[in-house]
Amino acid sequence: MKSEQLSAIEVASGNLVPMSSKPPILSSTNHWKGIVLEQHHLPAFECPELCLQQHSINIWLGNSCQIDWRLAGGRLHSTQMRRGLVNVTPKGIPTQARWHQEIKFLLVSFDSSLFKRVADETNVGSYRTIEIIPQRGVCEV
Repeated sequence: MKSEQLSAIEVASGNLVPMSSKPPILSSTNHWKGIVLEQHHLPAFECPELCLQQHSINIWLGNSCQIDWRLAGGRLHSTQMRRGLVNVTPKGIPTQARWHQEIKFLLVSFDSSLFKRVADETNVGSYRTIEIIPQRGVCEV
């Protein structure tokens, strides 16, 4: 079964584009009720500003590498990524990144409907808002 490549909105053009410059090496084909798992191996690249169409967590698999990134047109940040570190990106936040060498990571994407289902199925009183905060280079999620 051919896997679908995750997509994002390119901010400059408004077009729907693949979330990655290359298709994943491996991808979950069953898309477990709003969850997609992909393994990526990408060359050095500067990614245009994109708005992800799903929440995502990526787990660094490769060697240490500097990633330059910005969120929502803000200032440019640099993070030294190393094996096991995690990035968290919420759906809909304009994100831009560049790296100067090949990178390897696992990408776990969550459809926002999954969070709505969990909130609806969980007795959390009147607090039904789930906020995902962008993070770069964290050791734990």
